[in-house]
Amino acid sequence: MPHLIIFTPSPVSYRDGTTAAFPCTIQDRMLHTRRIGDSVLLVHAKPRSAPVGVGQGKLAGFSPGSGGWLVHIADIRFFGDDIPLGVELPHGPTIGEVADDVFDEVLAQATLLRGMDDAAAIFSHEPITAEHFTEQLRRQNDARCSFSDVRTGNGVAIMVRPLDQGGAWHARNFLFLDPEPGRLFENFAWSVGPRFEIIIDAHAVTSDISDTVNRTGMLALADRPERWPDREALAWHFEQFVQRVRGRD
Repeated sequence: MPHLIIFTPSPVSYRDGTTAAFPCTIQDRMLHTRRIGDSVLLVHAKPRSAPVGVGQGKLAGFSPGSGGWLVHIADIRFFGDDIPLGVELPHGPTIGEVADDVFDEVLAQATLLRGMDDAAAIFSHEPITAEHFTEQLRRQNDARCSFSDVRTGNGVAIMVRPLDQGGAWHARNFLFLDPEPGRLFENFAWSVGPRFEIIIDAHAVTSDISDTVNRTGMLALADRPERWPDREALAWHFEQFVQRVRGRD
């Protein structure tokens, strides 16, 4: 189900955890009362500019207001910076909808902006889990394993650079992989070079796995470059791969 967005009439800067009310219509109330309790995205649309996400909150309810209705958003957490949505949105009613993958990407960017220390507070009512990233990457990659470029029903999000090694809790720090190449990637049996080329340690990867590598020899990437894996994370992984190979020799 698409996530709800609240168009704010101007940039908002309340304290984190506050509740705010925004004008809406009777149609908004009738359409969205059943979504009370859902997580929503606060969006500001500047004149002649693309919409940006500014925060997240919970749909708390509706009430009559002066000359119309109000929608109440509780437990608001601000991102600390504007995050482009990357899509065009019709800016008409106060309440709109945005696709799951856009919502997920904005939350991932917000986590990166505020850091892991603040992430639990921002997303306390809708935590981002590894399974969350698996679903996001499955949609972005059209369910294609990044190693084989073949659609899979078993793909999982595999972290490139661990958090305790400087990695980010962000979709770009994960690859969407079938379980077996995923396990081998975690053990540095193969890695990714600076041009997204797949590099395999033939001593650590069986021939049946090597034969499934993308025929281009390159990592299968999402269509949009801003969704490609983080190069710094991949460089860290490749360095660990090289050190493991050298240590074995």
